[in-house]
Amino acid sequence: MKTIVGKSGVFLLLTACATAWAFPAPKITNVVVTPVEGRKARVNVTYSLSEPAIVLADVQTNVTGTAAGDEYASIGPELQVTFSGDVGHKVEAGSCSFVWYAGKDWPSNRLQSVRMKLTAYPTIRPPPYLVVDLAADAAERSRYYASAEAIPGYPESDLYRTRKLVMRFIRAKDIPWTMGAIGEDNKTRESPHTVRLRSNYWIGVFELTVGQHAWFADGSATAKTNHYPLCRASAYNAIRGSGNLYPAEPAADSYLGLLHARTGIWFELPSEAQWEYAAKAGHGGHTWGNGTTMSLFNLTNGIGQAVCGSSGGALERAGSRLPNSWGLYDTMGNVREACLDWMQTSVVWNTNGVPNANGEYLADGVTVGSTRVIRGGYYATAWKDIRPSNREYSQDQVNWYDGFGLRLVTSFGLE
Repeated sequence: MKTIVGKSGVFLLLTACATAWAFPAPKITNVVVTPVEGRKARVNVTYSLSEPAIVLADVQTNVTGTAAGDEYASIGPELQVTFSGDVGHKVEAGSCSFVWYAGKDWPSNRLQSVRMKLTAYPTIRPPPYLVVDLAADAAERSRYYASAEAIPGYPESDLYRTRKLVMRFIRAKDIPWTMGAIGEDNKTRESPHTVRLRSNYWIGVFELTVGQHAWFADGSATAKTNHYPLCRASAYNAIRGSGNLYPAEPAADSYLGLLHARTGIWFELPSEAQWEYAAKAGHGGHTWGNGTTMSLFNLTNGIGQAVCGSSGGALERAGSRLPNSWGLYDTMGNVREACLDWMQTSVVWNTNGVPNANGEYLADGVTVGSTRVIRGGYYATAWKDIRPSNREYSQDQVNWYDGFGLRLVTSFGLE
């Protein structure tokens, strides 16, 4: 970490994303910060980047208000919305620049008392959050964030349940974990076994909502404000297109095809292994991140997320309950979530030499069944079946059934 006083008198704090991953940190050098006062106040920043990286900025203010003071704090995410240029996304190596429009974000600013904190993340280890704008005329299609708290208005604002998608980075590559039921009401098709996923991925923090679908599918103005999960969405043919088996590209008029046309990003359904690893927040056993047994769902103390028929459950606004320890909402209850894999009698069952949902391969592309795996339960699922290892099936490829939805994954920007 290095602090530099620029010629303008505006302080600039430079940081490289130091991690335990043992990757060389990209270097930021030759920084010049130029504040422009007045009605259209802004801060111009130029810098050099040693290698491609994801660069984030945080505007901080001197809390002591004195020239000698060195106590700085962020001005907050709600005041850091309007940037343009080489910040908030992957930036190529070389000479870079960006602008923060202080007059729009922070009209009562005192630019001489602020500094800019720049952080460079290796592209292989991005910041934990990615937000994608679904509006056709979005000024900025996607932006990375260093934490959930850094996203303006998140998670309370319905903007993130309608016009924008929030994706969580899941570090999973080559990490062993236990898939299947452990210490639960075990079923034969939930046999525990060790899994090592081959790659990292992003997964949606919410189940895909009616509003989000309406934004990328050009639905009605009313639908675009709907913050409930997309329900009755289990028809695989509608999600990927009839006959479009993974890894073929989804059909242009399918959910995933329309989403790609709008964003330029290929999204997909998760495999069973991706879904369960994220739902368990990496814990191979049957506990949440705080050590509480997953089978104990209590809506008053935040242990679980379930919305169930036995308690008079009904479809709820996405994210109405507490998230798991990785910040994912509604992995248990609200709507069931479609996965890529075909249903088999066991999670470790093999057909034609293709392991199903073990993290090494997907069974898709091989006709091994007529129904797809559905995970997470829904608002009318019995309490005993609201478990991260519970496996249900989707009836068939074509028809729509109540209580089914989906959660998106993507490998966007990952190497």
